[in-house]
Amino acid sequence: MFRVFYLVFLWGVECVMSFLVIILAFKKKYRHSLPARFFLFSNRISPEFQSFEYWFHSCSLGETASLKPLLVELASKQRCNVLITTTTQTGFNQALAFKQEFRNSLICEVCYLPFEPLLMFWAKPTQKLFVLEAEFWYELFFIAKAKGAKTYLLNARISERSYPKYLRFAWFYRRLFTYVDCVFAQSIHDKKRLAEIGANHIQVSGNLKLLNQPVVQYKFTPTKRPLVVLASTHKGEETMLLDVLKQTYRTFNKTEPRIPPFILAVIPRHPERFDEVSHLLESFCQEFSLSFSRRSQSENITTDIFLGDSLGELIEFYAIASLVVLCGSFLPIGGHNPLEVAYFRKPLVSGKEIFNQIPLFEAIKNANLIDIQELPQKIQHLDKLPPTYIQLEMNPQDFFNAIYS
Repeated sequence: MFRVFYLVFLWGVECVMSFLVIILAFKKKYRHSLPARFFLFSNRISPEFQSFEYWFHSCSLGETASLKPLLVELASKQRCNVLITTTTQTGFNQALAFKQEFRNSLICEVCYLPFEPLLMFWAKPTQKLFVLEAEFWYELFFIAKAKGAKTYLLNARISERSYPKYLRFAWFYRRLFTYVDCVFAQSIHDKKRLAEIGANHIQVSGNLKLLNQPVVQYKFTPTKRPLVVLASTHKGEETMLLDVLKQTYRTFNKTEPRIPPFILAVIPRHPERFDEVSHLLESFCQEFSLSFSRRSQSENITTDIFLGDSLGELIEFYAIASLVVLCGSFLPIGGHNPLEVAYFRKPLVSGKEIFNQIPLFEAIKNANLIDIQELPQKIQHLDKLPPTYIQLEMNPQDFFNAIYS
């Protein structure tokens, strides 16, 4: 009876939201994902796939990228049918890259995850379903179980900040978790929170991202001046960061030579904001007589300020950085993954709003959590900042044996 009411509610949402979905679909960010998810536009599973051995579902680019160790292990064991679904354009693009990378060892299909009430008409029989982190879709687990799958929640987490919201709907999540066979939590704290909202059969496995070694092509020549990378900036953060750096640039303008002793690279988190951030940086450069260029127009990082308006190259900037300022943390956004910075043993500065990434920050050493006003001083003394490195590791074989046995 609960599922009947739930589906009626979802179909109501589908009807009410259809007009808004059509409007949002004109935005570049949602142009492909929303029509595919809500109307199955160009989102049918190929007829050659009647069933799947493994179905992986993730949301964002970072979550999808963390699938790589699982796919590498699977490819070493057998050639099988694999379905990868995502909900975002960047996640979808990463899944397509995996399809190409593993084309000789896995038979992959990549799709957007349809809106929940459409899943019953769309899904194929599956042996095992793996859902990452906090993708708590009731119908996804229900349909997978109905199609004969064993279901897993991998890299599961509930942040301290979002925990009260989950508790308010614990009655719903208890029903959802009756269709989840096994939960692998990132930390003991996540295990406790998941248990409170109804999860069973929980193991603490660590964070999958600890297994994901970055692959660098070294596209950029190391810069002659120290390179400060503002990584994964969000709307509002660029303005805040530039404001606190204004006095620094005014000082350089009063001394000879009038060249800042460092290069500032700004890498926005969301591609649809590239032009917006470019206009902001161009205006800032005009005010302080600084040179400016964009990655889309230049292969060399030589100007005073450089905009990284490309996809999939963040680790290329990390590889040659002198200091990484990890953003999404100076506003209440929750922070971003610091592990890739630690892999390169680079000095790392972050804001204090890292509530979504606390387990990852606990896995590294020497991260500097600062108030934004401290940034100019950190840049001035960047040569004295210690390198960040990973201090916790995850045993991959025990984890692989648990999910693939």
